[in-house]
Order: sequence, then C-alpha cells, then structure tokens
Amino acid sequence: MTNSETKKPIAFWADFNLLAVAVLWGINAPVMKYGITQVDPFVFNALRLTVSVIALWFCMEFENRFLKSRSVKQSSWPGSKGQYILAVLGFAILSGAIYQITFLTGIFRTSAGNTALIMSSCPMWTAAFAVITTRDRLPRSAWLGLALTFAGTVLVILQKGEINASAATQAGNLIVLLAAFAWSFASVVSRPLLNYVSAIRLAFFSVMLTLPVHWWLSMQHLQQDFNAAFEPWTFMSILFSGFFSTGVAYAMWNYGVQKIGAPHAAIYQNVIPLVAVISSWWLIGEIPLSLQIWGGVLIIGGLVIMRRSAKK
Repeated sequence: MTNSETKKPIAFWADFNLLAVAVLWGINAPVMKYGITQVDPFVFNALRLTVSVIALWFCMEFENRFLKSRSVKQSSWPGSKGQYILAVLGFAILSGAIYQITFLTGIFRTSAGNTALIMSSCPMWTAAFAVITTRDRLPRSAWLGLALTFAGTVLVILQKGEINASAATQAGNLIVLLAAFAWSFASVVSRPLLNYVSAIRLAFFSVMLTLPVHWWLSMQHLQQDFNAAFEPWTFMSILFSGFFSTGVAYAMWNYGVQKIGAPHAAIYQNVIPLVAVISSWWLIGEIPLSLQIWGGVLIIGGLVIMRRSAKK
C-alpha cells in the first residue's frame, strides 16, 4: 500500500472528527440555553464543569498513554517553575473563570443563535490582540477580513430579539462579546504554553483550578435547584455540555489538527455558527432574524478571507 493510500483513511477520520466537533460545539449553544432555563445558570455551570473535569481527565490519561506508547516527550518549560505556574493560572483565570462567567451570563440574556454568531468572531479578536501584544503582522487582505467580521458582529449585537426586552437582549449580546474578548485573549496567552503542554492538559488545569469559583457562585440556588438539575432532559443537557462539548470534543479536535493541520481544521470552525442557528431553531424554537443571517454571512465571509490570507 502506497503512502497516499495509507493517508486517505487517516485524512477521512481526521475530517470526520473535526466535522463532528463542529456539530457538537454548534449544538451546545441551544443545549446550554435550554439547561439554564430549567435551573439557575450558575448551578447548571457548576455541574457541567464538574462533568468536564472528569471527561478531560480521562482524555488526558488516554493522551498520556498514547504519547508513552509512541515514546513522545513533551518539551520542558524553559523558565522557572514559578513562571510556568503563573502562566497557567493566568490562562485559567481568563478561560476558566472570566470567559465561563461572561459566556453564561450573556447567553442567559440573549439567544443561543446570537451567542454562537458573536463567539464565532473570536478568530478576529485573537488576531487583533496578537497584533497589539506581540510582533505579529497581518497582510492587507486579512484587514479586509477583519473589517467584514467586525461589521457582521456589530449587526448581530444590534439586532433586537423577541425573547426578552430589546435592551436586555442587547445587554446579553454585549456580555457575550466580553466572553469572546476573554476567550481570544486567553488564546494569545496560551500560544507559548502550548509549546510545552498539550491543549487537553491545559484545558483540564484551567477548568479544575477555577471549578471552586463556579461552585461558590452556585451556592445561593444550589439547594433549591439541585433536584431539578436531575430531571431527565435537564440532566442530559448537563452531560452533553460537560462531557461531549467540553471534554471529548477537545480530544477529537486535537486529533484532527494533529493529522491534517490547523489551517485545514480552521475551515470547520465556520460550520459552528450555522449548526448553532439551525439547531437553535429546531431544538428550542429560536427563529433566525434577518440581521442574524446577514451578520452571520459577514462574519463567516470575513473569517474565510482572513484564513486564506494567512496561508499566503
């Protein structure tokens, strides 16, 4: 069997994994939206992130055994142990605390579709933060992509939904935008770390270190909502969001990126907002609005331009 024939099934399974992750992450928005309407949002978050820690631990153990079987060794952190701990803590605060809290607070006040579309602008904000904080430079065509993505994000933020008073919806949109900022800045912070620690391990430590914060935030409503969290559909939403969307999806995404590369994998991120809007319509009855659709087209179009310019 030739090398090209050997690579075909590997590429197929890598693409399958990436597409499955895009679907899982897209469906997660309406699943979370449903869950936080049944129980207090912070109770939901504490329970789902507890599930996430367990799922990520299993994924991390599987990854460790795989690396040992292949005799692969992770590079050692070049600085002091204290610097490494501070870097991991900084990432954990951004992604495990600030992002999780703002994302949860935002999606509670706006629609799942809006949330997914605004979060899909993260690559734009990551690129912008990288330009500001590092020596990264963008080609001219990438700036066009940034402008289109920004315009689409503004359209989505300004649209007035019917699920709440328009002011409350727009406030939720702005809070989700803060979540996108936190996630994007965390991505910039993680770049040097990912040279010395795997993405799964870093995600595990991020969630584990900040989990006490989420349980503390849930305490006020935990007693009255704890039993309700184990109602069948609510419990299924907690398991799906915690185990599949956060835990297993990380392992699947890393496998896909490892086999066919980050630029190819990035294409599948464009599928996430589309899946989110369609699944929100189907699962929880959120009818897409015109500004959502046009905003989504601009966001995805801008991201495609940015990613093509990055390949040149």
